[in-house]
Amino acid sequence: MKSFRSKVKVSKVALIRLIHERIEERYYIFLGSLLALTLSSYLLIYMYFASPRRFAGDFYAVMYDPKWWDGTGVVYGPIIVFERWLVNASPSLFKIEFFGFLCIALIGLSIALCVKVTHPSKSLTLIYVCMLSMNTYFFYSFSVAANPEFIELVLLLILWWGLSNKHIKFSWFVFICAVLTKLVPVILVPLLFLYFSWSAMFLAIFAFASILLLVSIGQKQSIYLSISQILDTKSTQPQPTSEQFLGLSSALARLFGLKPSDNFTIVNNLALCFSVLTYITVLLLTFLIYKSQREKLLQIKMSYLFILYLSIIPLMHLNAAHRHTFLFLAPVFVGLNYVLRSDPIILRKGKYTKILGFGFVAYSFLPIYVLDFYNFDKFLGVRFGEDVWKSALYLTEPIWLNIALTVVLMSYGKSRFLSRNI
Repeated sequence: MKSFRSKVKVSKVALIRLIHERIEERYYIFLGSLLALTLSSYLLIYMYFASPRRFAGDFYAVMYDPKWWDGTGVVYGPIIVFERWLVNASPSLFKIEFFGFLCIALIGLSIALCVKVTHPSKSLTLIYVCMLSMNTYFFYSFSVAANPEFIELVLLLILWWGLSNKHIKFSWFVFICAVLTKLVPVILVPLLFLYFSWSAMFLAIFAFASILLLVSIGQKQSIYLSISQILDTKSTQPQPTSEQFLGLSSALARLFGLKPSDNFTIVNNLALCFSVLTYITVLLLTFLIYKSQREKLLQIKMSYLFILYLSIIPLMHLNAAHRHTFLFLAPVFVGLNYVLRSDPIILRKGKYTKILGFGFVAYSFLPIYVLDFYNFDKFLGVRFGEDVWKSALYLTEPIWLNIALTVVLMSYGKSRFLSRNI
């Protein structure tokens, strides 16, 4: 029996090796075919979904609907205000299609950055292209021209590269740009203090003040008002009937069978407390792992901590998490694969690699069913456990996978960097 199993194992290894060899030989053919398939997929989405709706979404409203925003003050952050200036200056050039197809360029840039940081093999490069382009969150985000999120994603990936290579001043500057796109990346500030530099911090403060002064002059308002508008992060109430609201409070409201007219105080408090406790746990892990002597490769530690923070971005949006918010999870899978490749313990590496594969498939394809075929308004008032089928669909909401992914990352970090057992 053991002989048979060993033969099967050897056969699997030989098959995997053969596949890798074939990919290495025909790498550019595979890569070209995959890129052609990816671009064709986005073209189809543009023709049959994005174009008829003119990329309708929040970004379209901000740029082109004066009823939504008349162009005064600061919405989201100064970076988005600068884009609005471009639209005002040349509306015929900077149409919504320009920003929509800019999203594809930003996706390509995000792939290039992940490859730059993680140095994958040719086979893994092909897998990374799939991870960062051909999943439902990226397709959806392109269809609504989720330009702010893609800019945020690229800036955070540049930050990852900067921190991994100890470009401290550059990293602080990129961090400021990310925060001035949308405020949520401010949660990554502890990573910058791991490589603290007074000159880098002063450069960041100067950059922040300069951009803030520029946008305040351009919008003809005080710096104080600009700051207050950037910090204005009022979250809407949970929307249990809308698949556009995918934050933890809305997900809890659906689990409890709440209706739009019900009181959401309990679910809001639960979501807030859980998010705060999660962030405190991440802060604690950051301190312990940074001080730990178990792992000598600082680049591996930094990459692990970076993807850990990246994994909680949708959670930190509270109820303002939408479908395109979850695109930040795609690089988490890439980063975890990179960290696992250097894991010296084979059994742990194998276990978490399997979890990684299952998690990515669930992340990429489960939303198709719950978000594209079953609208939440059909589940109104149904509590979790009352209906088996609907309860199962509740569990496919991306926030639960997000939480599970964060727990897996915490578990892996504890095992690799903090456990005394080799």
